[in-house]
Amino acid sequence: MFTMASYLNSAKTLALLIALVAEVLLYGIYVPLFFVCLWVMVSRNDPPKWKLIAPLTMMFILSTIHTAVVLYLFIESFIQSPSPKEHFLDQQYPLVVLTYALYDALNFIGDGIVLTGTQIYRTYIICDSGFRVVALPIMLHLASTSMGAYSTASLALGKNSFSPATEKLSLAGYSLSLVLNVACTALITHRIWTSTRMISPLIGSQRAAKCYAVLQIIIESAAIYTVAMAVLISTYASRAPDAAQVSFQINVQIVCIVPTLILVRAGLRQKTSDEWEATRPQKDTAHVLDWPEDRRSSSVAKNDNDDGCSARV
Repeated sequence: MFTMASYLNSAKTLALLIALVAEVLLYGIYVPLFFVCLWVMVSRNDPPKWKLIAPLTMMFILSTIHTAVVLYLFIESFIQSPSPKEHFLDQQYPLVVLTYALYDALNFIGDGIVLTGTQIYRTYIICDSGFRVVALPIMLHLASTSMGAYSTASLALGKNSFSPATEKLSLAGYSLSLVLNVACTALITHRIWTSTRMISPLIGSQRAAKCYAVLQIIIESAAIYTVAMAVLISTYASRAPDAAQVSFQINVQIVCIVPTLILVRAGLRQKTSDEWEATRPQKDTAHVLDWPEDRRSSSVAKNDNDDGCSARV
């Protein structure tokens, strides 16, 4: 796929094989993770959130199609025929263009609806700053999607991924996607961190620890995508087609794994917390639930003549 020449040699064949093995291994991780995610979301006490389940299911279908197409291309190019074909390296070959189109669709769903789209919505709610705080992330997402679609269309029209215009737009699209995820994650992290520090005296250390645990899940999961995208950008910018091919196919599955992993970790933590609360004596549970409000009331009464910070918290 990423290639600067149309000939086959052992180095390119090895790079394609490594990319294929890496994608298949990551897909093997993604499959059980996806079904665990479905189980977590469906088995909750609350009604299932189909607005998240539907795009996650679509991502799983597209990821499966992408893996199947890549496997078929490799078999067709190197196994079925005694003389290797160049389909796997021909970026104008329809199935190769399809792999890029599938990645664009996965990136739009994962980066736009499930991962960053959810983060844009969370940024809007958590930061409580109106539309202005999410206007720039929305524009970044639209620009990144448009550039990815143009790059794929240019391949279908006969251009190469390292042609000047296609290369610049592809790098810009990847970079905007990276900036978008980092910016949304940073906004949410800052808001949760500062809010938790402000209200921790009211809610207690145990509940504050739950907020920090959610913060840890967001940061760790976003870091996976950030590292994968940074590697893809660096290999593509350095014009290393073999390394770019490997990192591209790894990133295809990372786009699917990251939002699924966030939902699994958050859902399992909530499920464990709910089960733990259910096993506690009713008297103790009621006391714990009432304690923050009691503390809040006493705090407000105590600081009634102060500057009103407690009331605002």
